[in-house]
Amino acid sequence: MPSAPTAGFPGFLKIATTPTPTTAVTQYKDGDIPFNSDMYDVSIMGARYKAYIPGLIDAMLNFKANWDQTNDAVQGVLWSAYLAGTLLYFSFSPNGTNHYDGTAYVKTLKVHDPVNNVAESDFSLQVTGSYSYT
Repeated sequence: MPSAPTAGFPGFLKIATTPTPTTAVTQYKDGDIPFNSDMYDVSIMGARYKAYIPGLIDAMLNFKANWDQTNDAVQGVLWSAYLAGTLLYFSFSPNGTNHYDGTAYVKTLKVHDPVNNVAESDFSLQVTGSYSYT
């Protein structure tokens, strides 16, 4: 029997400066966490095809929220962490049950304020060290 698709709306994103974050980004509305693996080129002369071996792995946590640094406490924490270079702990769930947990630094923070739509914040957190999925 094929698996059923999962609706994203029960997902959550929790971020804190201490382990096991409990406070969710209240204005959170979209997120992704691409996982990457370096590929080392081990091709040799005379071979027609390139050859690779896997190397170091990493991830980047990207998300959007309605901009609100006053009432959304986590957005204030993110801004402060960005300015100070503070290590953050995160728990990211696409379905409200299972989650990816790890540590990260704020890499980019973008505030978008269009004349014809809601103001948004875009964040990219560079995951550092190991991470888990439960």
